[in-house]
Formats: sequence, structure tokens, C-alpha cells
Amino acid sequence: MDTNELERLRAEVKAALTRGKSGQPERLPQGSAPATCPRLVTEECVLAAHARGESLIRVAPGAIITPLARDALARFGIAVASALGQQRPADDHPAVRAGKPASGAARVAVGVVATCTGEPLLVEALRAAGQAVVRVPGSARKGALLARRVAGAVASGQADWGVVVDETGLAAAAVANRVKGVRAACCNDVASARAARERIAANVLCMGADIVAPALMREILTIWLTTEPQISPEIAAILDGMGGEA
Repeated sequence: MDTNELERLRAEVKAALTRGKSGQPERLPQGSAPATCPRLVTEECVLAAHARGESLIRVAPGAIITPLARDALARFGIAVASALGQQRPADDHPAVRAGKPASGAARVAVGVVATCTGEPLLVEALRAAGQAVVRVPGSARKGALLARRVAGAVASGQADWGVVVDETGLAAAAVANRVKGVRAACCNDVASARAARERIAANVLCMGADIVAPALMREILTIWLTTEPQISPEIAAILDGMGGEA
């Protein structure tokens, strides 16, 4: 890293740590280039991105993320991606692989609307089940926006599967299913959750805070996590665009 780059990074970190009376981070000079961390993601890089109000840091494939950087990413709700939105090969189904990470805890992208009071219980249940919770960024925490970001995280490989809680679960499922590679299902009861995993290997769970009580959310999560994801060859072929007309 050259001297100019180091000075720019220091200025961005200082801006991230400086708060005005409004409680907002100090703005950087107009025209500054977006903070990037192509090979090594450090805490300073995350602070710089937060100072700019960014919700995504783009990195090179195989980039290293330091432990302090991971903490900062979780604290500020910033995602890391090397090719967000890049399409997967047709034979690489996130749905079939959902909940089956190669190693370590499964990463679950979580988006919960502000009106839901059951978020702490939901996160606690996920962590108790050995899931690595990744909260998606969204200051307004609106259901449709959260659903799009959760679906994007799953489709891009940033998460193995996702959970979205909006008012009814319907809008979230509709939005998430617009993203290629995502199989979202509205599950406001345990039977729907089991069927979603057994029939279409769903990889995004959508629930409605106005319909499902926090205790039932936990029960639905348990069924979802303990049901092996399966999908029939016929449905898989249609989802791949290789099937004939119905």
C-alpha cells in the first residue's frame, strides 16, 4: 500500500469514527473513490465503507477477511461479495445445496421488519442450531427490500440459505422468487415448512410477523432445519429451464 492510499484510508477511518451532533458519520470529500479491499479485508476497510454509507464491499475471489473485520461487518450489516448477482451454472442449484455447507456452520442471511418483536428469539434459535447469522443491511427494514437482499445473498453464495420476516410472508416470498437460483416459500405453519423442504428444496424461508407468534416461528425453524431438502427431477428440470411445456 503506497503513502497516498494509506493517507486516504486513515482519513476514511477518521471519518467513520467522527460523529456530529446529528449522530451521522462525517462525510468524505466529494469525488473520493469507493473503499475497496481486493485481497485483504481489514477492520479499517469496513469502517471506511461504513463512513460512506455503503452496504457492500467488493473483493477479489479468495480474499482474506480478518477476525476484527468480520466483527465490524456484522456490527454494521455490510456484506462482502466478489461477484454479487453472478449467475450460477444450471446444474449448480442453491436449493439442492441449501443447508449443506462444505464445512463449518451454515450461513443464514436474516432480514426482519422493524415491527416484528420476535427477532431476538429468532436469532437465538438460529445460533442455538449452529447457524452463522448474517443480518442483511436495510436501514428502513422494509419487507420487500429485505427479501431482495436476502435472496441476493443466497444467490451470490454469501449465504447458504435465508430467512425473511415481513408482515405476512407473502410479499417476501414473491420478491425473493424473482431472483435466479432462489426457491422461496411462505411458511406460516410447520406443515408448509416441511413441504417446502421436501417438495422444492426451498432455500429462503418467509414468515409473517402479523400471523406467526414468536414461539411458532421457533417451531417452524426447527422443522425447516431438520427436514432434508429434496426436489424431484421434473421440478428441477423446469426450474433449470430444461423441461417441456406443462
